[in-house]
Amino acid sequence: MSRENLPSDSTLATRLYSLRNRLGMNQEAFAKELGVGQGVVSKWERGEYAPSAESYGNLAKFAARHDLYSEALWFVEQIGVSGAELLAIIKESRSRRDAAYQQGLIEAKTEYPDDEGAQHRYALKFSRRALRRKAKKKE
Repeated sequence: MSRENLPSDSTLATRLYSLRNRLGMNQEAFAKELGVGQGVVSKWERGEYAPSAESYGNLAKFAARHDLYSEALWFVEQIGVSGAELLAIIKESRSRRDAAYQQGLIEAKTEYPDDEGAQHRYALKFSRRALRRKAKKKE
């Protein structure tokens, strides 16, 4: 996509920068999550280059995984994905995350039988690691 096809007033660049910072990520970590190079993210944020349709889809999935549904919707609208398709992405993302969390909770209850806070933290870490492993296997 050329520079003249970018959303007006660098909306894309602003949204990407805001999304990344809201999640407390640097460009390198953000790029890794999306499967692109750090230089690509830098160009997106400076408004020099726009994501491909596939990257917009990955951005939407990324935002949905972090429960940022208005951002996810904006990204999919840029490539013409319907609301029904976005809903399917969100449901799939939630289902995988919930299943991984429940598995982590089962393990956490044996590790920390009397500490619900520790169980919750353990289950969250477990689910994040499990989802990252699944994402890497897809690549």
